Amino acid sequence: MIPYVMPSLAETSVLVTRPAAQAEALCALIEARGGEAIRFPTVAIEPLEPAGELGGREYDLVVFVSTNAVAHGAQRIARTAATRIAAVGKATAAALAAADMPADIVPDSGFDSEALLAHPGFDLPPGARVLIVRGGGGREL
Repeated sequence: MIPYVMPSLAETSVLVTRPAAQAEALCALIEARGGEAIRFPTVAIEPLEPAGELGGREYDLVVFVSTNAVAHGAQRIARTAATRIAAVGKATAAALAAADMPADIVPDSGFDSEALLAHPGFDLPPGARVLIVRGGGGREL
């Protein structure tokens, strides 16, 4: 197998539109290859609700759909011994672990709602109280 060699980006400018807090890793890669990274965030990710506990009640399962959901929601969850935590993928699970809220349910492969729903640990009894921590305008599934 021939190893892949990342081409030079010399004389190339790349407009990076990721949110400011998430752009630096990509910009560093572009610049390491000789390119010019133009930082131009087009989205700001902010909490939807005022600070405080989310929902104000106990949940059987709390699902985090992204690392941004963890950043803005993990500290606002009142976790009891009965509360299970689900992460939509490995990056979200790592963010939860860093927030001292390790995930109980993480898909073995994939990083979307379908992969999480297919996980055997995602079997919920009727009447289970579930909180989905996600941004506005995200996928409905």
